Amino acid sequence: MDYLEEDVNEFCDLNVINSIENSYKKIVGIRSNLNMVTENNKYVGRILLLKNVKKMIYLDMIVEFSINKIKWSSKVINGEFAFHLVDPYWVKSYTPSPKIRVPVKVWSVKSEQIVTEMRALNFKQFMKNRLLEFYGGFQYKYVAAYENFNYMMKNNQYYHCINSTVKNYKIIQKDLVKILSLIDNEKKKIKAEWNKLINIYFNQNESARLIEMNYGKESRKSIKGDNKNNVISFKQKEE
Repeated sequence: MDYLEEDVNEFCDLNVINSIENSYKKIVGIRSNLNMVTENNKYVGRILLLKNVKKMIYLDMIVEFSINKIKWSSKVINGEFAFHLVDPYWVKSYTPSPKIRVPVKVWSVKSEQIVTEMRALNFKQFMKNRLLEFYGGFQYKYVAAYENFNYMMKNNQYYHCINSTVKNYKIIQKDLVKILSLIDNEKKKIKAEWNKLINIYFNQNESARLIEMNYGKESRKSIKGDNKNNVISFKQKEE
């Protein structure tokens, strides 16, 4: 079991920590303020503890979860924060969409080569940029087939989407399945990269510490009230 000792000790003594170790096969410990909800009507918090978690989540990561998936909660500190144990299955990385400065590869007319520069991008722009780099070695029809398959999957069954995409994009089925897996795995890597960058951003940008440190101080309303008034705002001025 891995945990941020100083942070967890704020909520749990050694007996409680040992009990967590002995009571759960796999669990995530999250510091959160349940008076606040995200734009997805979920609760948001920071991971302080992990036990036998294979998902792409890690300590100090900002995540979202539902209140009815909490298995145990500590006492509330300062009327705001508590430590919650949640099944890893119900914990998802939280990707708000402020623009942050990230490294991107661009073509330099002056030097006539690819260089890296810092640009302010949101998550969707970052994903598009990284996929553009990844797609460089693919024929266009494979990228188009991938996008078509995902579009069809919104309303159809898997094998129907496979057969239709193979037929219309003239692709061998095993090649399509391989492409789907390759691009999906690349998207996971890109999302993991973004999550690390966004955490650095939250740590460095005082105005964005709302999530990690102060996201309970804008409202004292109960979650039983009107949640629309409690939604966390992550807007940032355009650069």
